[in-house]
Amino acid sequence: MKIDIAKNSNYEIYVDTDKNRSYIKVIGKWMNRNQVKDFFPDWKKAVSYMKPNFTIFADIRLLGSMSKEVENLHQEIQAYLVEQGLLLTAQLASVDELADYQIHRSTQRSGLAIIKFSTQDEAERYLDEVASEVG
Repeated sequence: MKIDIAKNSNYEIYVDTDKNRSYIKVIGKWMNRNQVKDFFPDWKKAVSYMKPNFTIFADIRLLGSMSKEVENLHQEIQAYLVEQGLLLTAQLASVDELADYQIHRSTQRSGLAIIKFSTQDEAERYLDEVASEVG
């Protein structure tokens, strides 16, 4: 079952409880935490619908560069997601090279496993396969 969590000018989050998967699409430059003040609470809400070994599909193609403050927020959220039972994230990378690097850097620090894909179909197939192996 699809459940919408958030939709605004900076991001969209929804969950698919049947797949035990969260979906996120991020948009634009994120220059301060106030701009995305509900981002962490929205992730907490999304996780409340997930079971252990959940997966995430992240479309960050439209993410622009972000401030250090917001990069740190991403790292905090990623660490939280790992603690809550995140198995794996599949990502469509940002066309902004700096933003892509910033996400990569924060995932390394948080221990989040992310695999990059060219299309959503490829990413979904891979997540489905990994999730079925884990059970």
